[in-house]
Amino acid sequence: MFDALVAHDASTSVIQDFWWKNKRWGGRTWLASYDGAEASEQFQRLTEGLKTCKTLAGQTPEGKLNSRITVAKAPAFGDEAVAFDLSMDSPDHTVLIDRHILVRMGALTVDFSDRGAQRTPGFPLDVVVDKQLDRLTQGPRT
Repeated sequence: MFDALVAHDASTSVIQDFWWKNKRWGGRTWLASYDGAEASEQFQRLTEGLKTCKTLAGQTPEGKLNSRITVAKAPAFGDEAVAFDLSMDSPDHTVLIDRHILVRMGALTVDFSDRGAQRTPGFPLDVVVDKQLDRLTQGPRT
């Protein structure tokens, strides 16, 4: 499940971070491109993992990840989509929750996430998902 989430087997991947109110890290998109049917296979591994995994541990670009997983209702995006929360205890003993919406469109996967979903003002994850998917489905601009 972790490899699918962090696009380890992607041909190419790009991370875009969003800085939000008060200059804090508000969200991220992680776009990954796969060869052949690999995007579908990675997505299936992720959805199968979400059925059985209750925690997620591994190494990310930001450091060590050790989170609890809670599956959420998936929105209707792309060819298929899943939604889940990763929660972890922060050094100040508060719980940090990151909402993830992972969408597959053909040979692409996009992981949309907010950072600290419980904070206000909340990062507009739904708006970012709508705009980014709209851009991905449009043809090249000249």
